[in-house]
Amino acid sequence: MKIKHRFLSALIAAATTLSLVSTVSFAQDLKLDFNGDGYENSFDALFVLKESMKTKKDIAFDANGDGYVNSMDALYVLKVVLGKIKPEAPETPAPEVTACESILDDYENKWAYSLLTDKQKQAYLTLVDGILKCKSSIDISDCNIIDSDYDKAFAAILADNPHAISTRGAGRTTLSGGKMLSIRYTYNLTAAECSEIMKKVEKITADVIAEAKNLPNDYERVKLFHDWIINRTTYIDNGESYLWRLDGPIIQAKSVCEGYSKAFSYLCQSVGIECLLVSGTAVSSISSGPHMWNMVKIDGSWYHTDVTWDDPVRTDGKPVLRYDYLLISQAKISKDHSVESTFKIPAALSDYTA
Repeated sequence: MKIKHRFLSALIAAATTLSLVSTVSFAQDLKLDFNGDGYENSFDALFVLKESMKTKKDIAFDANGDGYVNSMDALYVLKVVLGKIKPEAPETPAPEVTACESILDDYENKWAYSLLTDKQKQAYLTLVDGILKCKSSIDISDCNIIDSDYDKAFAAILADNPHAISTRGAGRTTLSGGKMLSIRYTYNLTAAECSEIMKKVEKITADVIAEAKNLPNDYERVKLFHDWIINRTTYIDNGESYLWRLDGPIIQAKSVCEGYSKAFSYLCQSVGIECLLVSGTAVSSISSGPHMWNMVKIDGSWYHTDVTWDDPVRTDGKPVLRYDYLLISQAKISKDHSVESTFKIPAALSDYTA
């Protein structure tokens, strides 16, 4: 106790003596100006010391940030104002996480996946991993699902994953009780061919994705992808299998509606924008039939987008770029589109206004 009193007495004496000559401010923001005189000097050390000796202490005088108010805070202030030590720099805020990180493989951020039960989600993850690797047989015995669970999981995979480019059909193996054991798939492409296509897709889209990441908001990114696909793609209603895949617009510059939609979903998801493939029928003045388009989420709300119908085929062959079906409501899309889905699609309550 005597040692403590001697230390305090010495500190008080030092602070008092130095206060007679120390009147210079040592920092522009005056974080150590505890007595409020507009300077940082030994008067502040003396002020903190007096506060630390009170029975009821104010944590605002915790100058050294150790969670306590005591004589060590006064000593800290004294050392700083004398230039013996530098005050601790304020913590640098952590950089903001970019909103442009790919969600192609982030299934928690995919609409159809979010609607599944736990066992259906397990089946979804097992199946999509196998499909992307072009496995001919996928064991799902641990998922404990029946046929109806599989149907929902597989429909969700197709809606969520534009880069699942090769699935053609499936055969099922089940037990007598209805539990599914495995799925046998056939594919249009080999695993090596799928890998090669995706490498080309990534290379071709690298510049437009980089451009999108530098734009100020998701609306501008979605519009960029909409325009990029339309400006490079010719609508072809029949032909090679790539017309129904994302590499149709991206690599071949030719596509049907399914390819347009998958390319758009791929680009959106590549910069972190939730995007869903929607199947149904569409009716125009010249035709009607099966159709695919997208729903995309911007600023917390969902909207319909039909890139194909914003790239209409003219009789004179001239290219067209319009925005009639970019980010529109359910009410508006329903005038000529009908959804046919095994799961509930998001609500699109209004058109987007920039």
